[in-house]
Amino acid sequence: MDTQFAEEKRSRTVAFDLDLKQDAFSKVSEVLAGQSKSAIDTTELTNLRTSLQTLTDKFDDALEEEVGKVKQQAEAQKSAALRQKDLELAAASAEVKAQINSLVEKNALLTKQVEDYKAQISADRDARIKEAQARGNPVVTVASGK
Repeated sequence: MDTQFAEEKRSRTVAFDLDLKQDAFSKVSEVLAGQSKSAIDTTELTNLRTSLQTLTDKFDDALEEEVGKVKQQAEAQKSAALRQKDLELAAASAEVKAQINSLVEKNALLTKQVEDYKAQISADRDARIKEAQARGNPVVTVASGK
């Protein structure tokens, strides 16, 4: 009878433990469902965390690569714009220098013409004075209206 009793006690303890585990799992599932949550295995959770970390790393690498490309494009555009502005400035400067040189040459030419005209007027005046002296007129009126 003791053997039978011990065997029955062991059998019922095992059944009780199984029922308790089944009841605990259903209670935990019920509580989680009430909170809009669910239970997952530890291995699945580990796999999900690993996948998340891998995706995050890939995203960060891809983002860094794209940011680098955008920076290079911006630098290239800035450099091209600066080069364009330098060329425009050089062209405008060359045009201004050409105009200045042209005006300086014209000014020199006009100054030379004025000096030539002064020399002609002076020579004309001297010629009239000599002519008047040759005729013997003591007073000479020189009107230079040219």
